[in-house]
Amino acid sequence: MYSSWKLPMRFVSCRPGWPRSIKLLFSLLFALSTAGVAQAQSSLYEGEVAVTTQSDSERSAMLSQALAQVLIKLSGDVNAPQRPAVRARLPDARLLMQQFRYRQALENVGGQMQQRLYLIAGFDKAGIDALMADTGLPLWAPPRPSPLLWLAIDDGSGARLVSSAQAASLAPLNDAAERRGLSLTFPLLDAEDRTQVSVDDVLSQRGDRLDAAAQRYAARVQLIGKLVRGANGWRSAWQLRERGEAADSWQGSNIDPATLLASAVDRSADALAKRYAVPVFVGEPGRYRIAIDGIEDAEDFSRALGYLRGLGMVRRATPLAARDARLLLAVELAGSIDGLRHMVALGDVLGDVDEALPREPVPTSFPQGALIDGNQDARFRLQQ
Repeated sequence: MYSSWKLPMRFVSCRPGWPRSIKLLFSLLFALSTAGVAQAQSSLYEGEVAVTTQSDSERSAMLSQALAQVLIKLSGDVNAPQRPAVRARLPDARLLMQQFRYRQALENVGGQMQQRLYLIAGFDKAGIDALMADTGLPLWAPPRPSPLLWLAIDDGSGARLVSSAQAASLAPLNDAAERRGLSLTFPLLDAEDRTQVSVDDVLSQRGDRLDAAAQRYAARVQLIGKLVRGANGWRSAWQLRERGEAADSWQGSNIDPATLLASAVDRSADALAKRYAVPVFVGEPGRYRIAIDGIEDAEDFSRALGYLRGLGMVRRATPLAARDARLLLAVELAGSIDGLRHMVALGDVLGDVDEALPREPVPTSFPQGALIDGNQDARFRLQQ
């Protein structure tokens, strides 16, 4: 039988040998993993649109555009709002909105700095998930890869690399990433980076050298780009790499460098969505019991639980017990257990263990009402 100790508002039991300090750390990590996932997911369910006033009438009129942006962000499909079934649901935006706020920004418009006003609308996750399931939209669920961006810019005075310290100045790039639900990572370009990567490596898109340098950032996706100013405007060349392989490459030209930067993010998001966005809400929703092996310490616990809570089809993940490096959980899914297996297979956090779970008694303090289907179990292993 399991010996138990309490986490805030949840039940979990601890291996007998774990000291009290580890138990307290588990409580803290449980809360932190929940908060971190909630913050990451909330931005995916927010849409931002430009407005001229803070009036109720304009806000109501613009909510459908904000909802359309959320559906693009979640599905990875820029044409999602044009689907007839989706277009018919856009007027429901007012019913799905949970909260809203405004922000002001000073922007360069036609060479002049102007004050712009934006409406940020947050939508109900369960309602949006149901809308996507009803209309057949795929879901590009978190956690999403954070592409490491190696960018060389030559404005005529010599090429230079963009570091993390300069990233905030690239508003078109950051705005496009936010709009598509991507979080870009920039290299530090410190002494360690500069011993491995040169400007020429980025200009010539030497993937082998950049793959080696990317290991310190644990980046499985890289976007390598160069932006060069010429007599007739700007030229760009890009390569998207995933797990050491070239996934896509393209070139572009435009009088406006901001357009080239934004389009690079869009094309990268399109390519990644084709791989990771899947229609997971198939089968009947239900509550299931799963086990995760390889849970050796508090860090493993936090990583596994945070990953599960970040998956779009997981409505709820409740730790039940931990014993012999195995974490037992009850999960409430928006689809079938096979949908969960398919989604897990797209990532690199959990691996599927193809064997049935032994039937063990469920702790008596299991949350009321969270029943578990007896024949729908799955077992995974935490990847190191």
